[in-house]
Amino acid sequence: MQRHLMQQLVRWSDQTDRMPLLIRGARQVGKTFLVEDFAKQYFTHLLMINFELNPEYKVCFNSLNPQDIINRLSLISQIPIEVGHTLLFLDEIQECPEALHIPLHPDH
Repeated sequence: MQRHLMQQLVRWSDQTDRMPLLIRGARQVGKTFLVEDFAKQYFTHLLMINFELNPEYKVCFNSLNPQDIINRLSLISQIPIEVGHTLLFLDEIQECPEALHIPLHPDH
């Protein structure tokens, strides 16, 4: 099962026009472990934000401008966010409803 899920993540990451991916499932079934393992294998950087454990990141989503959000996240975390090299993982996203309302393109 884990290998099948990893293959799905790889297919998602290979898409040039990929959209954000929402991973759903019961608590404590290995979603975070899967994403961390995926990031280790396929990305240079992982910026993992757990909104339950790190509520200070919520202020990054006060703006709806994606570039502002990325700049703020990088500043707080001290992790570079580079297109194609950084995986941004927002864990427990239900704790930050503003993060679910980000426009997909800056001009929308």
